[in-house]
Amino acid sequence: MAYVVQSSERVKGIGAEYETKAMLYLMNCREDSYQIDFFAIDFYNDVTGLSEQADKAWDVQSKGTKSGGPKEVGKELVTLFKNFMSDLEFDYLILFLATVPATLRKDDTLSVFGIDNVSERAYKSLRNGLIEECRNKTYIENQWLTDDNIDAFLKQVTFVIDEKRKADYIREIIRVNPKYIPEDSILDGIFNKIRDAQSVKKNNSSVEGEVVSHLRDVLYYDRFFRVREIRLMVLNSFINHDVMNTSPPQSFYKLIHRFDGIKQKELIEDCKLRIATMLYDKTCTEIFWELLNLIYETIDKNKCWDVDQVFAIISNEESVKKTRLDALTVQYLISVMKEALQ
Repeated sequence: MAYVVQSSERVKGIGAEYETKAMLYLMNCREDSYQIDFFAIDFYNDVTGLSEQADKAWDVQSKGTKSGGPKEVGKELVTLFKNFMSDLEFDYLILFLATVPATLRKDDTLSVFGIDNVSERAYKSLRNGLIEECRNKTYIENQWLTDDNIDAFLKQVTFVIDEKRKADYIREIIRVNPKYIPEDSILDGIFNKIRDAQSVKKNNSSVEGEVVSHLRDVLYYDRFFRVREIRLMVLNSFINHDVMNTSPPQSFYKLIHRFDGIKQKELIEDCKLRIATMLYDKTCTEIFWELLNLIYETIDKNKCWDVDQVFAIISNEESVKKTRLDALTVQYLISVMKEALQ
């Protein structure tokens, strides 16, 4: 049976912020985050993480405002229930919340939990809220509302209470020595760039009523965001340089001044391609940030050194060797980061 895209919405303010938090939670804060390759934006739900072949899905409904009670929490589950009952397979169903009522949890120290941590009284209220909201939605079939379906669905839901600030989510991506990480206002600015880019995807065109047969069909619409795009956006903001779309600093040109203009362009494009290849490889994320940390530390201790001197001192370090980047590409990164630290 086909899946009909319904109840897509445009949100601003706190709602948009929590949709971005939910996306970055999927990207960085789970043990299985490395399996996620891209995100469907306001298509199946607020955010849906998908594996590279779109054969695995992490479906998230987010709510940024304070919940009035367990019943209101239950009402927020309606889109997740729709997806649970659909012919598409969503492996994880997640409700991402700013807060929950004090009476909801048995163990209030847990910020990520299943229905087994919901108190018996709250469970009844939450369940009633879900059923009531389902009956108000035209896209929920009445025959779906059986005890077996409702109980089976609730057993699969993961509740996540957001306990992080915007800057904290960016720190999860920038994995260098804390002394080199910008102040929170800068990190908040990076978060806002991601939020705004996500909002563009969400608001570029209406998908209400569109019909798809497979999770991967979202790729036929401009409503998805790849993990590598987010990483590159963060890297560019972190080093204050658009690595892929602008020229390198003059300090790098000094290394290649003996080549003619055409060859210089080829060398620069090759460096960018190598950086992109590594940045886009999920298995190399930690290695890449280790290299950036090493470069930062070396430049910080030896501010007067030129690019070649910095490379000479780090060239035999494991952080350089593990990257599989050639010498010129590492020097490209050094030149960019030297400029960022000036």
